[in-house]
Amino acid sequence: MDLYKGYQESLPEKFNEKFILLRKEDNVLQYIDNICNALNVVNGVTYLGGELVTDESKFKDRGKEGDRWISIQESRLNLITIRFKIEVDDHEPEVIEKSFYVPKLVDDFYFIINSSKYFPILQIVDKSTYNNNNNAVVLKTLLMPIVIKYKNNIEVKDSNDKTYKGKSFYIQLFKHKTNILNYFLAEHGVSKTLELFGLKKKIIFMNNTSIDDSVKENYLVFSINKKISLLLKKKFYKEHEGKTFLKNFLVTLLELFNNRVVLDDLENIIYWKKKLGISFTKNTNNQIQKAEKILVSFARILDNGTKGYLKVDDKYKESIYSVIVWMLTNYEKLLKKDNFDLKNKRIRLYEYLLFPLLMRFSTSTYRILNSKTITFSSLKSIFSTLSPGFILKKLINNELLRYNNSSNTIDLFSSALRFTYRGPQSLSKSGSGISMKYRGLHPSYLSNISLTASSASDPGSSGILCPMTSIENLFFSDNIE
Repeated sequence: MDLYKGYQESLPEKFNEKFILLRKEDNVLQYIDNICNALNVVNGVTYLGGELVTDESKFKDRGKEGDRWISIQESRLNLITIRFKIEVDDHEPEVIEKSFYVPKLVDDFYFIINSSKYFPILQIVDKSTYNNNNNAVVLKTLLMPIVIKYKNNIEVKDSNDKTYKGKSFYIQLFKHKTNILNYFLAEHGVSKTLELFGLKKKIIFMNNTSIDDSVKENYLVFSINKKISLLLKKKFYKEHEGKTFLKNFLVTLLELFNNRVVLDDLENIIYWKKKLGISFTKNTNNQIQKAEKILVSFARILDNGTKGYLKVDDKYKESIYSVIVWMLTNYEKLLKKDNFDLKNKRIRLYEYLLFPLLMRFSTSTYRILNSKTITFSSLKSIFSTLSPGFILKKLINNELLRYNNSSNTIDLFSSALRFTYRGPQSLSKSGSGISMKYRGLHPSYLSNISLTASSASDPGSSGILCPMTSIENLFFSDNIE
């Protein structure tokens, strides 16, 4: 017995205290800033910053300010104040200030709202990109997902009548489907676009009258129309023939050209903006202006939060265009990503608690970006329903916020390590089912997730994280994607 006791004492359980107390390190203002900065995607809205007040004496003495259903005196709260500047051409700029309450973390694990104790369970979601059943690669950004799909087995022929098959990529964004390279060409023109994809001098364009036998000896020639052709270096093609990206890029680019395009159009930004605008409006007098607004919004989609979640080389996080370059060049790999592997997952807490604010802004953004005109009143309407109790009122009905009726003080397994795959922006929205394939066990669960603890009524959707896990932050893996 003494031998067993001595052996046990020599090998104490190595609980990961830093991970267990992860909630203490979660910065609610950082998530607020990310959400509000993402709203800059709307032309005329500028986020000026936010402020977090943790000293309750500075706002609890305001009496019954806020929604009547919430008792400020009987809740433990922090106060968030956010400020925006809105401006349109025909109106003086105005600064809008909104304040709302968020729950304060008590005793490391709990919230107290209306004298009742709740504990927020951890949520596991996809880290950055994932693939869905429609053969699409999706990048999650705060306000809207970037969905890249493809048309498969698109054929093009060279001057020797040899056939090349590839995927033609299009992006599903702002409720429209558009050839993904049209965004690049409308912003950068052909030469800069080729440079961004590392194809400068590998792909060139020539008038057909200039193409002779010496040119054909070094280039694969793809006729665009009777006037011009696209030329691809034979040596470069042979070096990359086994990679699918080059063929995919080729067919996607060629799909953008028509019988009327001439060599001078290739670097003509106005030409490509008009072509982009056709995807969004049939009004020929407004296509260029529409494209310009879309390009501004497109450039602002990549928010700081998404940059932080993306585990890629920093050069791919410089702009939305560089992210798309990474997605397209790695498309086949991303399409095969294992959505079940924890290394492709991350953990959320305050981020999902603020989801009502994100949805409010996201809905307003879609509405404004799809409207014909942006007015001062439409911009102000984004913030019209943000009352002091906006977040708290939504939280009470959040399935990830659980009422605490525990009769003991052992918080480790009852609250601290509880997790779920359910909730906003996850496998399943509230009330809907989770596919059977997501309910099984994965090898990555070993040492990270308890293999014996699971929901009896909804197996595989929730469980308990292992207290000895090696996780130190919100990511199961910091490996480059």
